[in-house]
Amino acid sequence: INRIDPDTGYTPLMVAAANGNPTSISTLMDRGAEGDYREPKKGYTALIVASKKGNAEAADMLLKRGVSISNSDKNGMHPLMWAAKNGHLEVVKVLVERGAGINAFDPNNWTALHFAAKYGHKAIVEHLANAGASIILKESLEEGKTALMLAAQYGRRETVISLIVKGSDINMTTTRDELTALILAAKEGHRGTVRALLERGADANLSDSYGWTPLHFCSSWGRKETAKLLIREGGANVNAMPVKKKSGAGGTTPLIIACKGQQVAIIDILLSH
Repeated sequence: INRIDPDTGYTPLMVAAANGNPTSISTLMDRGAEGDYREPKKGYTALIVASKKGNAEAADMLLKRGVSISNSDKNGMHPLMWAAKNGHLEVVKVLVERGAGINAFDPNNWTALHFAAKYGHKAIVEHLANAGASIILKESLEEGKTALMLAAQYGRRETVISLIVKGSDINMTTTRDELTALILAAKEGHRGTVRALLERGADANLSDSYGWTPLHFCSSWGRKETAKLLIREGGANVNAMPVKKKSGAGGTTPLIIACKGQQVAIIDILLSH
């Protein structure tokens, strides 16, 4: 009953979980299937497999039959993290209802909320926040970002708005380089996200630890439409020259950055303002 497939490392119970078959899960466990077996390659359990695949009924049956809700894989990913990352709201609901650690984190301090925010799963973000997920926790892999910062960086406009509504600090900065959500969105040229942040009070003139504002990043990366938006709707200072916080040295202007990068369109925009 616990024989392992040599190709996948899966037991019959894990296969049933992958296929979303709660009846087979119940039958197999009645006959002695090991509920918390971890396959050797990635450390997946039957519950992790069900959560990754979005099989809510299978996940619920496994939990009813007593499997552990907190066992992680070899990367430290819990079932709730996998469900949140892959956008499986119904699985998230099952796991939360059954007591999953909503603020549990992996070795990089990513919680389920971080994964949901990065991938733009707005409904899951809202469900997790309503259930008590912390919106201020910072991960430690990508500079120390909150869920809001990750959503902004990847252009998840609707998720950004939801997180702000839930109380996220719109001008909070990353741990390492003091990047704001607006800087992260502007750097990538996510105009819709930039506008959403500006409309809700993001400061267009805050700089990072190297003295760069969102407009500096636009000047470097050639984000001309985003630059226009920052100037016209955000009041970005085209002559901003913040001091480099890390060294105390004098900063530089967006125009100098644009000239260095030969960003002709940006140069025209800056000179026109």
